[in-house]
Amino acid sequence: RSDGEDGLNRLAEGGFKNPAAAREELLPLANGTVEKPHSQHVRQQFAAIAPRLLNALFECRNPDAELIRLSRIIAKISAPSTLYSLLHQAEHLPSYLVMVIENSEFLADILARDPGLFDTLGVSDAIEGAPTKNQLAELLASLSHAYDGDAALYRLRAGEMLRIGMRDLFGLASVTEIGRELTNVAEVVLASAVQKARLATAERLGQASAGFAVLGLGKMGGAELGYGSDLDVIFVYDESVPPESGAAASEYFADVASRVLRRMKEATQYGVLYDVDARLRPYGKDGPLAVSLDQLCDYYANVAEAWEHLALMKARAVSGNRDLELKVERKALEAAYALPLTAANLDRIEEIRGKLMQSSTPGDLKRGEGGIGELEFAVRLLQLRFAKDHPQVKTQRVDDALIALCTVGSIDSETRDALMEAYLFYRRVENRIRLQRGQAGSALPDDPTDRAYLARRLHIETDIAETIAAHQHRVHAFYSRVFDELRLGAIE
Repeated sequence: RSDGEDGLNRLAEGGFKNPAAAREELLPLANGTVEKPHSQHVRQQFAAIAPRLLNALFECRNPDAELIRLSRIIAKISAPSTLYSLLHQAEHLPSYLVMVIENSEFLADILARDPGLFDTLGVSDAIEGAPTKNQLAELLASLSHAYDGDAALYRLRAGEMLRIGMRDLFGLASVTEIGRELTNVAEVVLASAVQKARLATAERLGQASAGFAVLGLGKMGGAELGYGSDLDVIFVYDESVPPESGAAASEYFADVASRVLRRMKEATQYGVLYDVDARLRPYGKDGPLAVSLDQLCDYYANVAEAWEHLALMKARAVSGNRDLELKVERKALEAAYALPLTAANLDRIEEIRGKLMQSSTPGDLKRGEGGIGELEFAVRLLQLRFAKDHPQVKTQRVDDALIALCTVGSIDSETRDALMEAYLFYRRVENRIRLQRGQAGSALPDDPTDRAYLARRLHIETDIAETIAAHQHRVHAFYSRVFDELRLGAIE
């Protein structure tokens, strides 16, 4: 038989459904194109790495599709010799590369847009640890000098998403660590956006030495960001120091806040940084974009609904002037925990929870009955119940709160462990769902085959839907017990 026939048979045996089409994808990788043929050296380089690449593709569920995605990425590289050399030198790299492409369109697209990030794949110790926020800031400064300044933020985010995603895929970090790492990147990017916004506003409206702080809520506040998470924020300024330029503080800091939002959310030639959501601010979309600290406190003391207090319990200062950050965070948490657990407040919280459940879709890990949202409602209610006598339960993170509530005797260790297991399981599955496309989403795939594949990639040996159903049953029972006990003892 000819070498061509042997090659087609080898591809078929490896799992390719259309071996002839696969060969057509491989030929340009080996030989280049008619317009730009590879040199003999590059052809020899590809021949040396082809067996390992093919072996990695043979392990894929759909090698035909993954080869197409791989070839599209390599086609964008002007000098494939560098990549082929890297793939040859680093024995682990072909399997790493294929695993990234198979498991995450999001990460594959990052590589396609910026092939220079292949270096991240090639250096094994790049994914073994995580940089600190200071190191990320230093890296951003370096990128700003080496590249177009506007591209630096996008390149930092892309490189870190790739690094963190790989740590996640290869099981090198826990879901808690992944959340902290993703949050650190967002905070460094946000801090840069705030700094640039203040400079631009000062150029337009004059100088202002008053403090400006950004409160993070939701997953941002809890340092629990996932892939594709938006950033829930409230912009707060110090009204005690008027802008030296004579501009009204409300106008001045609204300008700063709007510039931060624009820089973070706008689609550019480099992509989009983050979807920043400021709708949780006082009075929502009808309120000022930036509020003074006094306005913030007054709103939560006299206007805010019960569910807004629960949301504020995750408030954490994430950017701005450090002195104001600490003051704003302290005041925000005081306002959040001032909510009395009256019958009316509990009934309103239950009404909001019910609406979230009704708006959920089948398989929704976040809003569905017994999901992440319901677990958080129960934890926040217990924190409100015990915070006065046990201040240590005032923590933004769900896992930390469960530990603290157990320490003070609010829940027993068996309940803590069961809830912790459910929460971390939900987050692992949610992260892997989101990692596929880099977009927010918390629903299990509808197709049983896709669910089985998801479970296999997460090394979950049980039926993933049944496991989730068991967790949901326990979480819902816990929420119901907490709510009923509080409602029974509540003041009418």
